[in-house]
This record gives sequence, structure tokens and C-alpha cells, in this order.
Amino acid sequence: MAVDQPAGGPMKRLLAGAGLLLLVACDSSTDAPAGTGSAALSTPQTAVPAPEAPAEGLTSFSQRYLQQARRQCASALFEAQQLQASLETVLDQTGPEALAAAQSQWEKAHLSWLRCSLFSHNAGPLDTPAGEDPFPLSARIASWPISPGYVDSLPEHPFSGLVNSPDLALSRASLLEQHQLTAANESSVGLYPLETLLFGTDDSRTPEELSAAAEPAGDFSSQQRRREYLALLGALYSSDLKALVARWDPELASFPQSLARFNPHQQRLLLVEGLRERVLELGQEVLLLQEEESGTRHRQRLLVPLEALQLLAGEEELPALQQRIEPLLTRLGTAADNPEIDPALQAQFNELASDLGALLGDATDAIAAPPQ
Repeated sequence: MAVDQPAGGPMKRLLAGAGLLLLVACDSSTDAPAGTGSAALSTPQTAVPAPEAPAEGLTSFSQRYLQQARRQCASALFEAQQLQASLETVLDQTGPEALAAAQSQWEKAHLSWLRCSLFSHNAGPLDTPAGEDPFPLSARIASWPISPGYVDSLPEHPFSGLVNSPDLALSRASLLEQHQLTAANESSVGLYPLETLLFGTDDSRTPEELSAAAEPAGDFSSQQRRREYLALLGALYSSDLKALVARWDPELASFPQSLARFNPHQQRLLLVEGLRERVLELGQEVLLLQEEESGTRHRQRLLVPLEALQLLAGEEELPALQQRIEPLLTRLGTAADNPEIDPALQAQFNELASDLGALLGDATDAIAAPPQ
């Protein structure tokens, strides 16, 4: 998702330089061998061992940022693999219990992804494309908002969506070609089209709609296409997150090494500005969430990144950051309470973004110009 950069020559020059430097770094890691580093990713607890020694050239804030980025994205990969397994169960043993379990696992994968998504807008792993894609990897993993009718049928349009497009052969390549074909909300791959297939466009998915239908040879089956689509999305989502984790790996990727080439002021400027942009983006989503009718699942898009932001504060700075974030979390409410979202919350997100450098302690001078 493109985000306007703050005005000012130094920041624009830094991000431009970072983009050129880090683009090569991220692309080189995307094509890492499939088995490389995957053994340690079987569980979130063992996925991210703590480094034995701090990386040379990185500030303490940069080290904390990179460690959390890798840990949270590795956890997202673990939950994606669990989701893929639950989808296989649904397709093999279609029934109410299997469908409910898969839907529950989607929600776990969603929460885990939202923690990982905090580490964006830094010209790094989430902001650079995969292969020849015209969009950043984050837009392939979980572009939002989406048009559910682009994926599957709507109650008022029962033959809409890629599920009901027999002229389009379903494959990894064809789905990537259809992704954001003419508009940003035309998402054909990622976590949210997967949600549409699992829950239905109106949250009324039945096990029968995912069952293996016994259709006469040659007849079109939306059920069979939905099953094929679901399997493809589950595999692609896991694959993309595996590539993302490799981009954060200091042994395989050069994003951490490239970041260390910047001086301390530039490191903090790049990372804190990325966090500020992410918080501003959350503020913009307040208005989008007001307009959609997705229940409470998407409200987690606001809650979870705010909670994860607290992981980046030092011990001395954490109380002040919590003091600023907790009122926001309270106003947003829990999913169970299902409160109305107040559009005035956007102003609070904007205020938090403007104060973020100071609230993150040793990143206080992140917005200061490097010494001449």
C-alpha cells in the first residue's frame, strides 16, 4: 500500500537511498532454497533464537526492532502453516467441526499477521516486491480492504467472483495475474480472499459449499473451484510468509546488514518513520472500518498492531508508551463488546504518530538531522 512520505528533503533522500540499497537485499533472500532455515520455524517458541551477540553497527533500538520483526513474522508463518493444515482437513473431511476449526485458525493467523505487519514502511522486507510483482510483498500477503465479490459470489450476485469464472483456469500463476488487476481492492490472493472463501461473503459459509460435489462429467462446479481456490491460497500464503521470514534472517538476507551501513541517526530515522507511517495508516483505517460490515474480525487491524508497538520500547520508556496506547485500546474496545468505532479516533492515532520518536526512548533523536 503506497503511503505518502513526510515532507522534507533529508527524509526523502534517505528513503530513496534505503530503497535502492535494501531492494537488492530483500530480493536476494526471496529465492532462498525451500528448506533453508525452515527447521527452526516449526513453532513460534523455537523459530527465533536470540542472537548470541549484538550485530555490529546496529543501534540498540535497531537490534530490538529486527529481533521483534523476525520473531513476529516467524510466528505468523507458524500460524499460516497451521492454517494450511486445517484447510487440508476441511477439504478431506468437510463438516461443521472441520469448518469451524479452520475458521478459528484463520483468526489466529490473522492476529499473528497483524503483529508482523507493524514492521513495514521501512523500504524493507514487506515493502519490496516478490519476483516481478508490481506491488510490495505486503500487498500480496494481506492487501486490505478487498472486494469480496471479486473472489466469490454475493447474495445479490450469485454468479460473481473468480470462483464462478470457468474461463479462468485456477493456478498460482493465474491468481497472481488477477491480483489487483484494475483496482487495489481486487485481491485474488492473500489472507483476506482466504477469509472470503472460508467464511463466505456474508459470513454464512456452509460445509456443503466446500464439499466435493458429485457433478456429471463436463459440468461446471462452483464447489469444486472453491475447493481448488482454497487449497491454492493456503499454500501460497504459507509460501509467501516463508519468503518474508527469510528476508528478516540475518544469516540469509542482507536487510539487517544493509541497515547497519547507515549511521545511528539514519537507522532510527528510517525505522521510526516507518512505524509512524504505520500508525498513521491505522488512523486512516478507522474510517474504512466504519464503512464496512465485517463484524468484529477486522477491528483487530487496529488493536493488534498497537499492542505490538509496545514491544519496541525500552524498559524505562514502556510506561509512558503504555499510557498513550491504553486509552486507544480502551476506546476501540474488545471484539466481544462490539462498540461503535468513533471516527474521532483518527486524531488520536495521528497524535500518537507525531510523538512516537520520543515515546520510543533511544529513538528520540530519530527525527533529528544527522550531524554535519
